[in-house]
Amino acid sequence: MQPISRTILTLAIAHILSFSMALSSHAASIITAVETGGDVVFTAAGGGSLDLTGLSKVSFANRLSFIEPVTGSFATGASSGVDQYNGAITGPAQFGAGTFSARTTGVGPYSGIFGDGAPILFIIEGYVSGSPLDESTSVYAGQTFATLGITTGTYVWNLPNDTMTLNIVNTIPIPAAAWLFGSALGLLGWMRRKAV
Repeated sequence: MQPISRTILTLAIAHILSFSMALSSHAASIITAVETGGDVVFTAAGGGSLDLTGLSKVSFANRLSFIEPVTGSFATGASSGVDQYNGAITGPAQFGAGTFSARTTGVGPYSGIFGDGAPILFIIEGYVSGSPLDESTSVYAGQTFATLGITTGTYVWNLPNDTMTLNIVNTIPIPAAAWLFGSALGLLGWMRRKAV
């Protein structure tokens, strides 16, 4: 059996975690951050959506996903063109004392909040208000919440007609842990069969 790449395993775990957490969410955008396998992983659950009504599109630019806890800023996903929206967005001023950190790897559509002062919503370029969001993930390899200056908790940014929630959790909830364990065993079995 060939060894499993740490990055592939981390992304698989993040995918399974976000799927299990997305089962309870049908709207809004929910991002979960966990420490797993010696990394910190931010995952935006697929299946949610954002209602952009009441926000103004101000520009678009290419962006890299990042976190900056001290300013209440984060984004997850692959580097891509993004649309920026401002308006009546409110939320926490910070989610820790950490400064800017760029992700090591990222996949999926870009989304996040730039919170320094008047918060700005970042979303993948061309996103249509209310349409389903695909899952996205950002990995901070070899990091912990402590090294990134992140404080655990639930942080909610209110848009005029929706919310974006960042859940920073120390442990995987029990129902998600069961999904994670079963899915990880299935993934390992599939990879073993494929290697044979």
